Amino acid sequence: MGAMSRSRVGIKFCGGCNSRIDRLGLAKELEEKAGDRFQIDLLGDSPVDVVVVINGCKKGCGFTPDVLEKGRKCVVVEGENVDLLQAVEEVLSRGDVRVIRFVDGFKLAE
Repeated sequence: MGAMSRSRVGIKFCGGCNSRIDRLGLAKELEEKAGDRFQIDLLGDSPVDVVVVINGCKKGCGFTPDVLEKGRKCVVVEGENVDLLQAVEEVLSRGDVRVIRFVDGFKLAE
């Protein structure tokens, strides 16, 4: 029986000009909680299974049109601390949802 490949997660950060959260800390927390379940890297040119966009505020400038070209699913955080591991697992498991956004503490599925 072959080894299962891990889902690839690409992290993209906003510019950080008005950050209300610890963006790097949130990414590190995801890596620690995920362990070996996901392959997590900064978003680059290679396609990934899930793009995680970590915005420090509600403006959400890190969620740009090219994001959805690089990943088939997306989790967007806009100035709120969330359980990113739970969000990544949810977006991967739901066939009816491509983007999950967290804005002002509310979860919006698109």
